[in-house]
Amino acid sequence: MKNTTQDTGLLRLISMSLLGLTINANAEDLGVIQVESSTITTREQTHTEASTVSTIGEETIKIIDPKHLNEILQTVPGLTADVRGGEVAEIHMRGVGQQEFMNEDTGVAIVIDGVPVMQNGGKVRINLEAIETIKVIKGSASYLYGNTARGGAVVITTKKPKNKNEYNVSAVAGSYGYTDYVGTMYKGTDDYALHLNANIRSTDGFWEESALETESINGKIQYYINEHSDITFAADITDKYEESIRGTVRGVTEATANPEGAADGDISYTTDNNVDLDKYFITYANSLGNDSNLLVTGYFYNDLFDFRSTPYDSNADGSEDSYGTSNNEDIIQRGIKSEYQTKIASSALMIGIDLGRARFNDYVETVADFSATVRGRTSNYYTGELTDLHNEEDKLALYAELKSPVTKKLTTTLNIRQDKQDFDYSVRVLDSDGTSWTDTTTDRTDSFTNTSYRAGLAYILDDKKIIFSNVSTGFRLPTIDQKYWGDFDSSKQNNPDLDVETSINYEMGVRGEKPLADNRLNYSLSLFQIDSKDIISRADATYDRRSLTYENVGEASNRGVELTLSSDHASMVYFNLSYTYLDAFYTKHTPFTSQSDADADGLDDIYDLVNNQLPRTPKHTVDISLGYKPTNQLTLLSEIFYRSNYYADEENQVKMDGHHVLNLQARYKTKLSSNSLEIFIKVDNVFDDHFFRTAYVTQDRDGDDILTNEDASIFVDPGRVYYAGLEYIF
Repeated sequence: MKNTTQDTGLLRLISMSLLGLTINANAEDLGVIQVESSTITTREQTHTEASTVSTIGEETIKIIDPKHLNEILQTVPGLTADVRGGEVAEIHMRGVGQQEFMNEDTGVAIVIDGVPVMQNGGKVRINLEAIETIKVIKGSASYLYGNTARGGAVVITTKKPKNKNEYNVSAVAGSYGYTDYVGTMYKGTDDYALHLNANIRSTDGFWEESALETESINGKIQYYINEHSDITFAADITDKYEESIRGTVRGVTEATANPEGAADGDISYTTDNNVDLDKYFITYANSLGNDSNLLVTGYFYNDLFDFRSTPYDSNADGSEDSYGTSNNEDIIQRGIKSEYQTKIASSALMIGIDLGRARFNDYVETVADFSATVRGRTSNYYTGELTDLHNEEDKLALYAELKSPVTKKLTTTLNIRQDKQDFDYSVRVLDSDGTSWTDTTTDRTDSFTNTSYRAGLAYILDDKKIIFSNVSTGFRLPTIDQKYWGDFDSSKQNNPDLDVETSINYEMGVRGEKPLADNRLNYSLSLFQIDSKDIISRADATYDRRSLTYENVGEASNRGVELTLSSDHASMVYFNLSYTYLDAFYTKHTPFTSQSDADADGLDDIYDLVNNQLPRTPKHTVDISLGYKPTNQLTLLSEIFYRSNYYADEENQVKMDGHHVLNLQARYKTKLSSNSLEIFIKVDNVFDDHFFRTAYVTQDRDGDDILTNEDASIFVDPGRVYYAGLEYIF
């Protein structure tokens, strides 16, 4: 068992909390201070919040009309969503963990209706149609959400009942066979409120083998027990089919000539990807009086994923044409989460408990006899071979927030959370050498206890301006297969002493509002630094397959500036601007020999990554949108997104060019039979630039002993696309 609690820091935090309560027990009443909730209620950022929090509202999401989660998140400074095929996104914040992109925790908790959703190797799958609002918490949010939130959290609230009676239908059509049909109903009475939503979405896709279909039905019913309490039941059943998770093309030459990956002689590594997303929860809320309230949420989430993989050449004609394995990757979560909020003197206190079980099952079975070259290594496969992995986590977490006014202008915030996590890991391998079979099962258990905290303050300069600052900690657990790699692969070695990866976030900033002609300007400026220690990686660089063990290879520092500016959207002309400057680099790293940069004597160079930039961390990112309302009915919108160049590899040998893109949209509101009708047309990537959305380098693919941009796997933007649609409300 490992405990990453820093006793001195924890004692100081507890002492400060008690001191804050003691001071305010006798203080004058400075007004009600509001604590932040981690549960399903997504509120606007409170005036005394000590961290940077960005909220994307329902109307903004509607205007964006996202086809991918990245289209929403790119409007938030400091946040990136590395795009894969289909609707898969890997979300990073402030560059934390950006050197990894395959099967790792990205350091950003994805929280849906208050519950952190277990991700499959950092890949997020979600029903886009169900999203109502998104709140982004910057810097470590482990003090609210535990080990998956060392870089921050994306808190998604799904559409909820409203006290109105309304129906609306919408339809969208666009490039590459895109269609999206949505029907929504709201029903409200004195006793209950109901929301139901159905959605069918499909596209042929720009990239080869990229057809996608989604069908979903979701809804919530809120029953009012009395004027102080209610109970809400919610369900979301979503089925997805993706022809493949293809999208990358090898090398800039091929990416330029053949951006969709057609006729390149390869088939996707996976095909026939079927996803079942089932989410259910029930919430009891009670306003207990005296500024107190109680929330209790029970949840059950399924993310069931099956597909075929491992392509091979079945007829010896030199081209892969068949798939040799059948795969299931299932995530099942269930649990209960409760929070109680109250006022103590002039302070506000929130205490919570998070109790849950998550199970990850990974099943791979060979369905044909074949030979295939996978990741540079040729292997023989025999029908009936299988790997059956079960990883189960039991979690118990207690957390609290105390927000106390020291004076009428100064408010302090203290958070603390303790996580106890127990893991039970089992792998069965049935293997054949062509003549005989071996059947082995390996079991391992592990347990971790970790404490996270945040200490912050907010000082009100005037009713239009506030300065804030905070320090928060985060952590990432080593997985059982990282600690005991040798137990599951005889060619590797165990490292049971692998330490927990930790981070500490420092932040300070100012936010407020200023008059701007006949409008008003809202602004937020933040300076941050996140220091990560004991980074967990393969000993010989992140994806070097010669590595024999996982180690704590080094440290990194992520520093930067985030700026947001926005004006009142009710005005005739309005705008939004988000800007990020990010400098993310290794401050310490164990030297290693590179497999892909041999000298003339044939020997590998020794690399020390100190001061190297983390991959895929551009220095500058800008998103600017401008709205113009020449009449009450017509709105014209434009958006420019810019991303500067970045390295695609840890060794900083492969630099990818930056890009910019212009999107345009027009929306017109009118009446049809006394009911509301809105029509829109949208053009994304107006200049038809097939820029490189995301690039990765894992190895010297062409065998020339040097990494170049021809070794990169590149995801190419489809260029100019058109969409048109309408929404009718009655």
